[in-house]
Amino acid sequence: MWEREWTIRSHRPLTLRVADDGRPWVGLGDLLIEIDHDGRNLKTLDLARDDRERLGSFLLAPDGVYACLYRPGAPRTWGPRVLKLGPSGSVLWSTTLPIGAIGYTGVVEVGGGTGWEMKPKRPWQPETWEPIRYGGSEPLLLSGDRLLASLYEFPRSGIGCSYGLDAASGDLLWVTEPAPTSTLAVAGLGRFYHGLQGYGAFETRLLDHDGSVQRRWESHGFLVIDEQGRVRSLEMENRLPSRMRFVTLQDDGGVGNGPLLDGYYSSYPAISREGVVAFWRNGELVLIDDTMTKVVIYSDPLAAEQGLIGRMLLSPGGSLVFSVGYEADFAGEGLGSLAETHWPCCGGNVRNNPVWL
Repeated sequence: MWEREWTIRSHRPLTLRVADDGRPWVGLGDLLIEIDHDGRNLKTLDLARDDRERLGSFLLAPDGVYACLYRPGAPRTWGPRVLKLGPSGSVLWSTTLPIGAIGYTGVVEVGGGTGWEMKPKRPWQPETWEPIRYGGSEPLLLSGDRLLASLYEFPRSGIGCSYGLDAASGDLLWVTEPAPTSTLAVAGLGRFYHGLQGYGAFETRLLDHDGSVQRRWESHGFLVIDEQGRVRSLEMENRLPSRMRFVTLQDDGGVGNGPLLDGYYSSYPAISREGVVAFWRNGELVLIDDTMTKVVIYSDPLAAEQGLIGRMLLSPGGSLVFSVGYEADFAGEGLGSLAETHWPCCGGNVRNNPVWL
């Protein structure tokens, strides 16, 4: 129908969001561009950034747009900013996020200062501070009156923090302790799941409205929530031999084991109203039903080690839509409609706009 092309001068991928009316928005340089149904620019919003700032991410909300700006390679003197724009593009508020020394128990160092023995690394000032961009995470999540902004030191250590802001005023309310932050998800109004993975960490935490940790699970992965409120997880861990499974995070902090998972590279899963979870992993299109029974409905051994895997989407007609490499794949499995839950977010996050109000 139409095609647009942009030149990207950043290592960060292009951020694409789709509004409730079906119009796509693209973040490009210092502009947010709304594209009409015929492919032409309908509206542009100026981010009012300085020459060194870069767009990290943005979200579309009913009353405006939230965006995160950062300065590559200059965290010592210039912190990242989170701002909210009104529908006309006026800046409603702008909050600079503080950057302190970071550290984590699993990070070690060796050198003259340690007598050439491997010892826990002392806290250090990060060399970069960028919006997180792991496959299972979004740097901005909006839930109720809380906005979660997550940044990390990339590519050096991967240690990061999540900042909880008042979505209406922009006031910074709390900051998580530095940790190898990975999968993030909306857990309900004003609450979030905060996953840790790496340096020995393999954990998911439930953060309450005030940032306090309400619950912990010894598991980490890509999360989905069914219509009964059960939290399912496609475990992700950089560890050999693999111990990854498809599991349930139970209300008492326990982890209910399901089928073992082969391979590592995975799409972020989708879940149907009937509780069927679908994902692509290790060259296989996998379904796991409500009883934790795993069924492989298609396999392609040549794609088993393909690292370029998109999200798994479930269309209103029940077809699975996903990408492997540079191809779009469609599978008509008749799974029914997407689950209506707060994660993977409104409409199963088909619009790639993680907002839950």
